[in-house]
Amino acid sequence: MDSQDKWFAKDGGFMEKPDVTVDEYVSNDEYSHTGSGPDKAAKPTTGIAGTKPEVDLSNYDPKDAISVVDADTKVEPRLLGARQVAMFSMAGSIGTNIFINTSIGLTKAGPISLIIGYLYMGSILFCINICLAEMVTLLPIRGSIHRFAGAFIDPALGAASAINYWIMMVSMLCLEVNALTSVLLYWVDESNEHMLNIMMPFLVLGSYFLLNIWDSRWFGEVEFWVALCKVVTAVGLLVMTVFLMCGANPKHDSFGFRYWVNPAPMNEYLFSGGKGRFCGILASIVNAAWTYQGPDMVSIIAGEARNPRKVIPKAFKTVYVRLTVFFMGCAIAVGILVPYDDQILNDAIQKSLPGGSRTAWVRALNRLDIPVLPHIINAVILTSIYSAGNAMTFAGSRSLLGMAMEKKLPKIFTWTNRNGVPYIAVIATLSIGLLSFLQVSKGSSQALFYFIDVSTCSLLVTWVIVAVSHACWRHAIAKQNFPLSNLPYVSKLAPYTTYYAIVNGTLVLLICGWDIFVKGQWDPVTFVLQYFALGMVIFIYFFYKMLLRTKIVRPSTLDISHGIDELIAYEKTYEDDLYEAEPRNWFQRALSVLFSPFF
Repeated sequence: MDSQDKWFAKDGGFMEKPDVTVDEYVSNDEYSHTGSGPDKAAKPTTGIAGTKPEVDLSNYDPKDAISVVDADTKVEPRLLGARQVAMFSMAGSIGTNIFINTSIGLTKAGPISLIIGYLYMGSILFCINICLAEMVTLLPIRGSIHRFAGAFIDPALGAASAINYWIMMVSMLCLEVNALTSVLLYWVDESNEHMLNIMMPFLVLGSYFLLNIWDSRWFGEVEFWVALCKVVTAVGLLVMTVFLMCGANPKHDSFGFRYWVNPAPMNEYLFSGGKGRFCGILASIVNAAWTYQGPDMVSIIAGEARNPRKVIPKAFKTVYVRLTVFFMGCAIAVGILVPYDDQILNDAIQKSLPGGSRTAWVRALNRLDIPVLPHIINAVILTSIYSAGNAMTFAGSRSLLGMAMEKKLPKIFTWTNRNGVPYIAVIATLSIGLLSFLQVSKGSSQALFYFIDVSTCSLLVTWVIVAVSHACWRHAIAKQNFPLSNLPYVSKLAPYTTYYAIVNGTLVLLICGWDIFVKGQWDPVTFVLQYFALGMVIFIYFFYKMLLRTKIVRPSTLDISHGIDELIAYEKTYEDDLYEAEPRNWFQRALSVLFSPFF
């Protein structure tokens, strides 16, 4: 049966597209996957609108990580549980962006301008999250972002999107490795810097290889606990900010919002007066664009999640927690703790001094003569950066896998080991991570800024492609009379949020390198790096379009249910994944109660 002829029940079942009106659809209850106890009394049943497609399991060997289900569909085990997906979605990508980049933004923009920039970018990310939530909760497939672009816009754009996303991930991977070295230098004598710059890429990339080459349960378990530590740390830093500003410090200084008034609420960046304050806001927007990393990570991990139709909708909700608590909370806190013109902090950033010396948190503790805590925070930053690099390795390898599944890359990238891990894709991703050795010649901090420039543009390109994909998909839904009530997640704000994301995402993409056009700021290397992703996507799009002679997808022929075959095969082959296991001990019960809002 062609995937165009398969439609969905709202809570995850599959139905044949019936020759009846919308009012004659079966009740969603007929496809309930819920149930408890050994009987699993509420197993999926067949609705009157059609039958759930049968899958040939004659060649299935439970010992194999990949099993042939039919001529075209391979089924890999999905090993990440609800708690792992939820925690990864909430904090998996938190690293350099939160702890270092917010402080850089503060020195350029000032406290109020920083908040304005983060609010603006947060509104765009809010809309992007809606776009992805509607599509991915319906189709939680591997490599979803670029596969949606290929299926809903143009196959050539899908290829360009996948390569762009992979470059973004490897750039961020190199960035995190460089940042890790920089943070370690907080404790290491300068005379050993060169040796550390050589050793760390080998050690870090090697450990990432070990964590990612085994089945994804190892990755998920490590990321769960590290992400949990990051969540606790971020919340702890925000609580600490409240206590410090109220006078709970050795100096008994109740400084409150003093630094929002003195020196000034808005910094003058590159120019003086109102023009300089406006440029400060622009600098804050670009700074926030790189800091915000969110729903795209949920989309990548959706292809590894057990029972994704239940788990992924909840995972997308954690993105809003990330937006409000972590990103906005940290943007507000750094402006409270340190004045934007603090000379030591500015010197640390401009001279690329190592480690936590470039973070407002550590600087605030040193200003208040609080011992020990700066070292603890630096250690937490180190752990967070390491975890973020691990997440980039995972996302980059799955991006290559998804593209190879669409036959846009050699089939070798679909090769998996007995654990179901695309090991060739993992090796390829980590191989590019060796670019982190740029720190040997340029210094870890200078190389870090190179990778920030590349990844910022790539991230913005990804967001625009996601929004355009969603607009085309929504248009096809209306054109083909697909009932919105059958979608697992529907936003009342769509499609207006989609249009907002397209317009504003494109605007930020075009201005992401605005400051190099200011007189005296021109640097050809920086220009190439800041707009590299945009030029690359345009080139690859037309290259694939001419090579494969692709056409823009029409709304009337767009495959709304793209990738459904994978989900049918998975749900049939690993049917037990659809039922949640009861907590086995007091610790699991405690976790279940503590994180029940998210999984």
